[in-house]
Amino acid sequence: MKDTESRHGFGASRLATALVIAVGLLGAGSLAGRGVIQTQLQERSVTVKGVAEVEAKADLATPPCASR
Repeated sequence: MKDTESRHGFGASRLATALVIAVGLLGAGSLAGRGVIQTQLQERSVTVKGVAEVEAKADLATPPCASR
């Protein structure tokens, strides 16, 4: 064991393990954030009170998803 490892308690393997865990946490957080944004974008809806029939031009079209 090297002199610096015995004094500080950090070896190259511990540093490498810490870096792998840090990169993994950053990646997981990024993927989770993207998933939240995607689900929020998919849940767009319009609520109309009363009876209304007005032609409206849409710039975003989503096909209906039917499941049985």
